[in-house]
Amino acid sequence: MNVMIENRPDAEAASETTEFADLIRERRAALGLSLSAFEKLAVDPKTGTRVKSGWVYRLETGEPVIPPRLPQLKALREAT
Repeated sequence: MNVMIENRPDAEAASETTEFADLIRERRAALGLSLSAFEKLAVDPKTGTRVKSGWVYRLETGEPVIPPRLPQLKALREAT
């Protein structure tokens, strides 16, 4: 299933991305985790899918990223 962002105003899509990035950045900071430590924890226990620290860095700094799919979201949940 592909998410269609094109039908939404750019500002709305950007706002959602920023809120998600802020959530991840703030939670990682609250846990005192480096990007490397976060990557080690960001693993979906069922599928073994990992979220790489480079992806998190790009997300947190506002660079373009591929939106996470369900296994990546589950991996992020494990790290937070």
